[in-house]
Amino acid sequence: MSLHSTRVRWGAPLALLLALGALAPRPAAAGVPAPAASATASSDIGCVREAVAYASAVGEYVDAWGEYQRAQQSGNGAGMLAAANRIDRAATAVATTGILLVACLIQLM
Repeated sequence: MSLHSTRVRWGAPLALLLALGALAPRPAAAGVPAPAASATASSDIGCVREAVAYASAVGEYVDAWGEYQRAQQSGNGAGMLAAANRIDRAATAVATTGILLVACLIQLM
C-alpha cells in the first residue's frame, strides 16, 4: 500500500463525514431568537470550510512524508533537509487547521 492510497482512503471519507455532520439539521431550542439561529447556520458553513482545510493539510503532510522517504532512499542530504522542512510546515498546518476545526465543532455543541 502506498502513501497516496492511504491519503485517498482516509482523507476523502474524513472530509465527507465532517462536511455531512456539519450540514446535518439540528432541532432548534425552545425560546431561541432568530439571530442566534442564523449565527449557528453560518458556523455550519465555517466548519465545512475548516474540515476541507484540515483534510487538505493532512494530504499535504502525507505528500511531504512521501517526498522525505524518496529523499532518504536517494541518500541526498540536502533533499532530506528540504523534505524535513516541508514536513515541519505541513505538520504545523495540520495542527493549526485541526485546532480551528475542533473549536468550530465545539461551538456547534
